[in-house]
Amino acid sequence: MTFFCSDPRKASMASPAFNEDVFSKEGNTLVRAEETPQPAAKDGDKSPPRRPVYFAVHLIICLAWLGPAIALLVLNFQNRVVGASIGCVSCRVNPFSSTIYQEQANFNKKDHTALSGLQFAAKALEIWFALVAAGFIYDVLVIISVHRGQLPIGMFAKYLQFGELVSIFQFPSGCKNLLHWGFIFFVVCMGLLMNVIGPAIAILMIPTLQWIDVDFMSTAVFDKLASSGPPSNVAISPGCTASLLGVGNFSCTAEPCAHTLDEVFSSVAASLGQVNVTPIVFDPVIVQIEHVSVIVNTTDPAVDWILSRQYSTLEKSLNTLLSREGPVLGLGGGCYRGSLAVAELADDRSIRCYGGWNLFSQGNSEYVKCIRVGSGWAGTNFQSNLYLSNANSTGNDVAIIAHFADHAHTPLTTDDPHCFDGDGNPQSDPECNWDAIFAQSPPSDLWNTSTNFILVEYHIPGLSTPNNTVWCDDISYLNFEGYSLDPSPYSNFIHLTLLSDFAPVLPGTVPLVVHPDWILAAWSADRNGTVDSTRASSSLMSARLENALTNTNASRDLDLLNFLDGIVMDQALSLIDYSTSTSPPTPAKTRTSTDHPQLKASAQIQVWVFGLHSETSKLGAAVVSICCVVAGLRAVAALKRATLGHYAAPKTLMELLLDALQHDPLVAAQEVHPRRVSVGVKDQWEICPLLIRKEWFN
Repeated sequence: MTFFCSDPRKASMASPAFNEDVFSKEGNTLVRAEETPQPAAKDGDKSPPRRPVYFAVHLIICLAWLGPAIALLVLNFQNRVVGASIGCVSCRVNPFSSTIYQEQANFNKKDHTALSGLQFAAKALEIWFALVAAGFIYDVLVIISVHRGQLPIGMFAKYLQFGELVSIFQFPSGCKNLLHWGFIFFVVCMGLLMNVIGPAIAILMIPTLQWIDVDFMSTAVFDKLASSGPPSNVAISPGCTASLLGVGNFSCTAEPCAHTLDEVFSSVAASLGQVNVTPIVFDPVIVQIEHVSVIVNTTDPAVDWILSRQYSTLEKSLNTLLSREGPVLGLGGGCYRGSLAVAELADDRSIRCYGGWNLFSQGNSEYVKCIRVGSGWAGTNFQSNLYLSNANSTGNDVAIIAHFADHAHTPLTTDDPHCFDGDGNPQSDPECNWDAIFAQSPPSDLWNTSTNFILVEYHIPGLSTPNNTVWCDDISYLNFEGYSLDPSPYSNFIHLTLLSDFAPVLPGTVPLVVHPDWILAAWSADRNGTVDSTRASSSLMSARLENALTNTNASRDLDLLNFLDGIVMDQALSLIDYSTSTSPPTPAKTRTSTDHPQLKASAQIQVWVFGLHSETSKLGAAVVSICCVVAGLRAVAALKRATLGHYAAPKTLMELLLDALQHDPLVAAQEVHPRRVSVGVKDQWEICPLLIRKEWFN
């Protein structure tokens, strides 16, 4: 059966039986007119009583939704911190408690319960907004019907169905003008909001566990690194004085540097005893610096990074995680075995060329690396010497000669024959213009390793020959990165300080100028002094160097020697101090300067926090903001409906249908009166569409 309107103009076509079937409304039920007599309409009959109290309560309930919605937006925009637990806001974690792990387990249980409760609360707010949105659509429907006349009857149920996505595409018949389609578009927008408001509220209502910075401060402005000169700061070691450092007596750094170096070398020796079948050392380089431990960052296969020992007082705070941005020093290079050719040009000038430079190449290609030595050259060149006592070796004491060179040259076939012979060996011919040779720019793939580097020669008399020399090159870099410390004695009982990961060093990066005396300080040796054979570092380095000089296939020995040489150089770099400025740079300098950055320190804590930390949370905030606007517009629409005299509560679908059946859509609004409605079979009667009339809402 289908409801339709009886048309007086087609009354003659109607079946008498059907015309006699009339219905009236009793409560929410349709009954035949014969069973329930129709009372005659009387003049002066009043419309149903208005209920302004219900209207006010309903409006207040809708406006009250703005309270929690705005509170959620404020909490997230302000990044409000909840604390260590959302299930126990007043609870605190004592990092020095022996029951810290039990406390954290209890917090996890409470957090799980709290998160479940917040999900229920988010669902409640979603249902609450559904009431607001339904009331908004109903108010707009009433206002349109009062001001613009009739609408298709299929629209009056939209305020009950708008939350269903399928109903959005069910357009009522009779939509003929822009007003009709505008209302449908309005319902579509409200339907979309209704379907996304739930997840949006849940995202904003449930905090996330985040690491956040607290007590942020700028400690100083980096000025310069003291790497280009010999060690001169007495803070390098408690046993050092300005006079001792001034004459090159770097053995004053024995406490604690000598013990630190020997400790690391002993650890390497223990690791070698367990993994002797492989060429890889599985021993991480961890050194102790006062109250903290530091591990060398080896995430970059070409460069290792270590922080400066001038690290500030990280160990004196008891926060969850202490962080600092400061200077860190990187080290690259390798160790090789090859020839050594020397051309003595004058007492204060010589050329030294080293063969076997393969740069860890995949093939068998090798280069020759030539440097200038002596004070007579115009460039920056330094040299430092020390010896390792070699009591347990077949050879004599190990001689270590450390050179710093600002530029290297790789002999080419196009070079002046007065300078090099056919094998790349330097010549003492006065016709050679060595300044022009070293003024040439090295190939791009050799640039980083040919500029500002330390070259260390290792000699054992009786084993080292001009055709059998072991040497290492060490290239250093300066960077500014963050490092952090967890001060808890339970989760970090060795107080290990971790460096962040670094981006690869780009070709063309200018390496540091590092004076070779810093290597003497790392060994705790005076200039031209001797490191005692009883020290683990001395004995292990001597033994591995002897193997590298005597073994036919020395690739594994050279890899290990490179590792040991890197340990010494890492310790040397960590000893280098730097100066700072207390006055902050100008704003323009702060934005552009990379050589003099601000050194920043902060404490990080892991807490539950509100905030817009992701794209989804930002989208959720946008959705909730739009819904707040909708709630405000709903209040305006409700007040507008009230001014039109419509105070009654929104009617159900059945109530609207029963009211519609008592009004004739073909009669003018001012002449509307209750009437009988005929029913018939669709294939026998032409249906005239019911139209929404403003009288139905009274």
